[in-house]
Amino acid sequence: MDKALGHGESIERLLAGGREARNDHEKTFVDFVKKNPTVYTLFDRFTRQAMSAGLTKCSSRMIVERIRWETAIKTNAVEQIDGRDIKIGNNHTAYLSRWWKERNPRYRSMFATRRVACDTEGESDDE
Repeated sequence: MDKALGHGESIERLLAGGREARNDHEKTFVDFVKKNPTVYTLFDRFTRQAMSAGLTKCSSRMIVERIRWETAIKTNAVEQIDGRDIKIGNNHTAYLSRWWKERNPRYRSMFATRRVACDTEGESDDE
């Protein structure tokens, strides 16, 4: 679990309905993921490709920009969702990287995360 979220505040719990969204950004993220479930699959795929290329640290913004690129130009590598581009809000980037880190604890250092406005004061970023 991401230290910045605090004990029991995981993205997995949020998406499963096990906790309430702490702010409008989290609520919007949950709605977005429900409408665009392929986004996490793409985020995971492209992160793993970056790791296979030798990266040990990566920008989640870079991964999101690749998703935007791949879906916008309709390459064979990624299918468009319902024939449209995926419109990923910039605020979703932080939640996608936290979610990926929760699911891949062995590679927690892949993405650096910072506190967001609703995190408890004094909680640290990454280890």
